[in-house]
Amino acid sequence: MATLLTQGTLLEAKKIKKPLTKSFLLSLTILFFVCAHFFQPNPGGSGLHLAFNAASWIPASIAIAIALFHIAKQGILKFSTLTIVLFISVCLLSIPLLYQEASPHLATGKFLGLWAGLLFFITLQQFSFSNKQKQWLLWCIIGSVLIETLFGYIQYLFLEAGNSFGYNVIANRPYGIFQQPNVMASFLVTGLAIASYFLARQPIKYRENIIALTLLYATIIFTLPLIVVLASRTGWLSATFSLVLLVPYMWKYCTKPRFISWLLALVIGFSGSFALLDLSKNDDISNVTLISKKADLESAREYIFPQALDMFLEKPVTGYGYGNFEAEYILYTAKQHQLSSDYRAGEPSMDHPHNEILYWGVEGGIVAILGLLLAAGGVLAKIRRSKLDTQFALLALIAPIFIHSQLEYPFYHSMIHWFTFIILLFWIDQLSCKYKKYRISDISKITLRVSSLVLPIVTGFYMLSTLHTNWVLTQFETTKPMNPDILSRVTNPVVWEDRFNWDVLSTQLKIGIINKKPELIKPYIEWSQELIKTKPRPAFYQNLIIAYQALGDEKRAEDIRREAIFLFPKSKFESVQLDEKLRMTN
Repeated sequence: MATLLTQGTLLEAKKIKKPLTKSFLLSLTILFFVCAHFFQPNPGGSGLHLAFNAASWIPASIAIAIALFHIAKQGILKFSTLTIVLFISVCLLSIPLLYQEASPHLATGKFLGLWAGLLFFITLQQFSFSNKQKQWLLWCIIGSVLIETLFGYIQYLFLEAGNSFGYNVIANRPYGIFQQPNVMASFLVTGLAIASYFLARQPIKYRENIIALTLLYATIIFTLPLIVVLASRTGWLSATFSLVLLVPYMWKYCTKPRFISWLLALVIGFSGSFALLDLSKNDDISNVTLISKKADLESAREYIFPQALDMFLEKPVTGYGYGNFEAEYILYTAKQHQLSSDYRAGEPSMDHPHNEILYWGVEGGIVAILGLLLAAGGVLAKIRRSKLDTQFALLALIAPIFIHSQLEYPFYHSMIHWFTFIILLFWIDQLSCKYKKYRISDISKITLRVSSLVLPIVTGFYMLSTLHTNWVLTQFETTKPMNPDILSRVTNPVVWEDRFNWDVLSTQLKIGIINKKPELIKPYIEWSQELIKTKPRPAFYQNLIIAYQALGDEKRAEDIRREAIFLFPKSKFESVQLDEKLRMTN
């Protein structure tokens, strides 16, 4: 009897612990519907320099934290074959960080984003989503695309010159929140592809969801005109490629009336681009076309791709080291241009070769390339498990962002592109995968619980302070006359380190030159001498020449001038001179 009393309780069915699926999905909903569209005036750039990226990482970190707590609560980690493939791939990509050539501190952001992406993919696998919940992940993307579409129409049709968004109404290429037309185009095309794909998956006849169908047709009809007027070759190429891939899938799984309706929606959308051009407030409608033609003629990719390939072939094993692309690219092209004037001089401020494979290859060598190929092979192997027409459709979903990654750098420009791509990989994986389960230890449970608490707090504080610092620096840069006291309110100079130092030290440099105070000039010289080792840019060299001239050190000023002319032969450094009245004498 005692045995029954003590052991009988072990025979009782354990209560199922309530999953945190709804909380997880709510965080992603906030990410795609709210934070991904947050705007704050900024000087441009990529990554956390754009406010919507900093804002987006807050709900993203909360979602990941919820998933970590969920894993600890359930005591089980789920994974698929693709999880293992992607994990090995990311490890391979990370190995060159250990090379002597690498500058890990310059590549920190890139690898935090890479591992965060892998972690997000793993967290998506931990929940037993219903079909509706899995579809909601794609609906979040569609909803976000519709919001950006609305934003694009407002920019194109209604904004006036001097608007608070800093939108250029002359060029009039509606880039949405992304501040870059190609990034906007690939996001819209992704929404177009998902909406078309979903049309074939919507119930027929009596179970039709009118609201869902309306939103899907609206996505197709309203995104296409913007894709056309954006004049983005990346957008046009990816849209054409994705739609062609979708035709067999739509033909097979749509009823004849719905297939015709889809084609009709595409025709209406394309025709709407001409009406949109007529409605534009831009008096010169040909502006966009001219800009596109000019971009065709002067496309930097025509010579950057071969230059980056040359760099890879010169150091295929170790690469030039993570974080070193900009400095090594400028130095390499300068040497080649010196040997042969036919070799094009490097493009200033080029910190990415506009091709993801070349980027990893140049910096990380063959091991990084193998990591990328392994990841691509794993995804293609998953797609091949489907029927042929479905294979084409799944390729159509990821094609816009993938094509864009081979022509620019969307993953660094837009966090929402990175998470959208990962959700699409998860969608492809879950169609055919069989999850394996691993029971985690008690120590792992505690670690995950603590991490789930620390991660969103640290991320939230860091991102909010980043946004606050951007606001302070913008206020300083737009205040006339400049008030240096404003800079004392900066809370996070890490993300904005170069911009912050530039604002502080270049202001001191001007004051030092005018008042002939060497103690205000020397800090700029010390800072810029270190900075040009990793970011050799014309503006830094120009100020450095002037700073040495202000101190009366003509020899060093001329040394810097010769170096600048060597690195940037197209820039006019010969004319950089300081007014004689402002020079100091030793």
